[in-house]
Amino acid sequence: MEVNFYGGIYVGIDWADDHHDVHVTDEGATPLDNFTIAHSYSGMQQLKMHLAKFSVAPEKILVAVECHQGLLIYSLLEAGYQVYLINPKAADRYRDRYRMSSSKSDPKDEWF
Repeated sequence: MEVNFYGGIYVGIDWADDHHDVHVTDEGATPLDNFTIAHSYSGMQQLKMHLAKFSVAPEKILVAVECHQGLLIYSLLEAGYQVYLINPKAADRYRDRYRMSSSKSDPKDEWF
C-alpha cells in the first residue's frame, strides 16, 4: 500500500523510562504541539488524543522514536501510525554534528 504523506503530521518522541517528550510539526516543520506524556497506559491514551485533534488519519502521521521496544512502540503501531525507530546512538551522533554544546536536552532531542 502506497501512502501519500503530503499534508501529514510529523511527530518526534524522545523516549525515557518514566515519561516521553513529544513534538508535533506539519510538513513545513511548523510547530503544532509540544507536550509530555507519562510512560503508562493513560499516557498512551493522552498521546492518541493529542494527535487525533489534527483530524489526520493515523497512517498519515509519521512518528520518529528514539527507542525500539516497549509499551510506547506497541501502542503507536497498534493505533496505525507510521513509526520510525531511531537508534539512540544515531541521535547522539547527530547532536555531535549539529549542536555546539555536547549536553543532552530532551526537548531538543524531539527534533532529531
